[in-house]
Amino acid sequence: MKVLFYRSSGGANPVKKYLDELSRADQEKVFAAILDIEAQGLDGTTVSLRQIEGKLWEIRVSQ
Repeated sequence: MKVLFYRSSGGANPVKKYLDELSRADQEKVFAAILDIEAQGLDGTTVSLRQIEGKLWEIRVSQ
């Protein structure tokens, strides 16, 4: 599975902006979770998931 970040029609990338503002430790947790999702898919991960619509999912990484 490939994880893609949302990008607005104007080119803004709010997910990247949010991640850039996290502490280094929190960034590492999020990126580890993303790699886990890409390797295991949505069923084999320990993060909380919520399908918003179609292929759009909310991913929550617990701290």
